[in-house]
Amino acid sequence: MNFREFVKSCLLKGTTLRASIIPEDNNSLQKKQFYIMNVARTDRHQTVIDALCRARPHLDAFRQQQT
Repeated sequence: MNFREFVKSCLLKGTTLRASIIPEDNNSLQKKQFYIMNVARTDRHQTVIDALCRARPHLDAFRQQQT
């Protein structure tokens, strides 16, 4: 399950279909593949830094487009 599917499972209107935050439920977020694959990641800090460094050169152009 990728990130989009993970988020989509949180946004379903029907409460019986929507993912639960209760770990014991059969349809809990903690049992989704995306959660299982990412819960133990230790590189989040570096991932954010890398993303910000890649975005920095484009920030001025982005700000100008917003005004």
